[in-house]
Amino acid sequence: MKFRLLLCCALLACGGASARPLVIENSQQLPFLAGWVAHAGNELIAMEWRIEPACLPDAQYAVSAKLYNRSSGQWVFARTLATDCWAEYLAQTHASMNASVAAIAMPRGLHIFERAAAGWVESVIDLPTRPHGALVDLQDDMILATEDNCPARALELRRNASGQWGVTATLPGPPGDCITVLDLDIDRAIVRGQVHLNFDAPPHVRIFERSASGWIAAANVQSHGETFPEFFGQVVAIRGSLALISGRDQGAHVYRRSSSGWSETEHFQNPDSGASDPDGSIQITGEYILRVSTSINRDSAAVLLYRERADQTFEHLVNLVGGQNNGPSMAFLAGNRVISMTGDFGTQPVEFELPSSFPVPTLVQDDFESGGAAQWSPLPGSQFSIVSSGTTHVYRQTSLAGDTGAIHSADMTNQSIGADVRPTAFNGKDRWVGLVTRYTDPANHYYVTLRDSNRIVLKRMLNGAFVELVSAPIDVVAGQTFNLRLDSSGSHHGVYVDGQKIIWTYDSTLSHGHAGIRMYKAAADIDNVVISPGPTSEQVYADRETTGGTWSGSPTDLVQSSVSTGGARRTSGWPREDQVVQATITVNRFSTVGSPWVGLITRLVDANNYYYVTARKSNELSLRRLTNGSITVLGSVPLTVTPGAPFVLRMEAIGDRLRVYINDVLRMEQAGAQVIAGKVGVMTYRAGARFDDYTAYEP
Repeated sequence: MKFRLLLCCALLACGGASARPLVIENSQQLPFLAGWVAHAGNELIAMEWRIEPACLPDAQYAVSAKLYNRSSGQWVFARTLATDCWAEYLAQTHASMNASVAAIAMPRGLHIFERAAAGWVESVIDLPTRPHGALVDLQDDMILATEDNCPARALELRRNASGQWGVTATLPGPPGDCITVLDLDIDRAIVRGQVHLNFDAPPHVRIFERSASGWIAAANVQSHGETFPEFFGQVVAIRGSLALISGRDQGAHVYRRSSSGWSETEHFQNPDSGASDPDGSIQITGEYILRVSTSINRDSAAVLLYRERADQTFEHLVNLVGGQNNGPSMAFLAGNRVISMTGDFGTQPVEFELPSSFPVPTLVQDDFESGGAAQWSPLPGSQFSIVSSGTTHVYRQTSLAGDTGAIHSADMTNQSIGADVRPTAFNGKDRWVGLVTRYTDPANHYYVTLRDSNRIVLKRMLNGAFVELVSAPIDVVAGQTFNLRLDSSGSHHGVYVDGQKIIWTYDSTLSHGHAGIRMYKAAADIDNVVISPGPTSEQVYADRETTGGTWSGSPTDLVQSSVSTGGARRTSGWPREDQVVQATITVNRFSTVGSPWVGLITRLVDANNYYYVTARKSNELSLRRLTNGSITVLGSVPLTVTPGAPFVLRMEAIGDRLRVYINDVLRMEQAGAQVIAGKVGVMTYRAGARFDDYTAYEP
């Protein structure tokens, strides 16, 4: 049954509102191999390794710091600034630069260059021996460097009165640890230490603040609650009163400076990251935060660009991605230019240019309840109409003659289209129904097909010739409803059926166009179409929280065993406005006390404000809203709930629509829901239950 009630009462507003990122593919690979880069404006230093016979017999490899200049959009080699021979391949070498100073940590010692009228000139370091640690960072005219391969301290270097560089202060690392990573701001610094070569030892992080001409340790930070504490702080960043320290369970830890000192305030939002995926690199600039972290949608790492809002929440602006699943391990931002790399000296860095603004098209959806389809253009030969189907309305196509379909008016670069697709008849063998992205004309588009030959196939049509990109077996019968979705974000195309990613591939041939629905010698009913600018964003692993009950199992297969403690809740995901949550639920036991139930949650703002659907011991499916702790029943339908008998429950909160499905069949829908950002999850009340195949995502 589909309800059309308006939800007049608003839930509370939620800080950190949902933001969909742009997806930008790499514009060009740089014409050299490097394991580290530093860049400023139109200049770049690349650390390059090679086998060098001239280094024999004492060493085999040579590492060079090479300077490149950018001219007419291309990077051109200018000169080699420094070269060292070294016995071991891939020894750590770092560099940092700005418009006037460059600091290069080579295997046999630190090199400092300054810009002069004739170009870059190497400066004198006023020390008996050069610091020869692998770490270096630069801020204005101050350098922070380590002095050996297991440094107990970091050295601050500045120019002295004679123009030479000398040590002006030291920053001691955690006692007994070697400093493994550092970052420098004007008046703040952060270092991370770990016992030498003991990678299982818990690391320690110190935050320093300038005091007169020296530094004081303002905070000593240890991992608390991390499942893998040894990965805590593998990358760090600091700027002003904000510090980011990488973690593995919930993403980077956010520390802020208040009048009482430094304290952890939250985890950094990365909704599309998997379990136990640490950041590859973190950088904080004057305007942006740049992170390299995993993307489930992308099946690899991506460069994520954020901007901090006035309320100290983070707006996710851009995903910078490679053309294939060769994700980066680090990235560096200077001005509006990002350069990412894998960290392997045998690969080419990739360059991105950031746009001046970050507009994202608005999500649109159509449930065909308004009686019209003004945004859809049927293809010639199609026989579309909006008809009643039970208690709902669908967009029905009845022709079995040939190619049919309808195209939506919105033209997007990145787009994800999802719909409830129910084939009703096939005319012949290997006939199909499906969805379309980047449609510019009948001869150019991507399309996914559910075929009566029991296959799901993703194809590309280019200039009238189709190519099969990827396929998989699937049972397809007339009369069955599929929740089908095709996500084309950048060159990545992912296909989802009933919330599960089935097939995916990479293809960059077609860059933009319209989303739509297509059939070939098949009739079908289409309902609840959602077209978003993508990408699909996983919400299962991010910011997991448990309240009440006794929970066990993995993030995707949960068990709540208590029936005596009242309400029990397990939520995940950062606050998002548009979200889908689904699980296969098996009630293990209902309490004999009260009115037990199991269910799903969307748009959870706090413990007293959310939407939820419940499958109840009283054999009822009930959609409800909790507002300031007060329950409002929005609708209910009969549902037999038998302990031991699994059923698939799905709840969608998209725009102002709430939809509830049982075993992929739409049972309830509400219009007029408050569009707020919240979390998703599962919940029980006086019931023990399994939640298998738990999935939650932003479509």
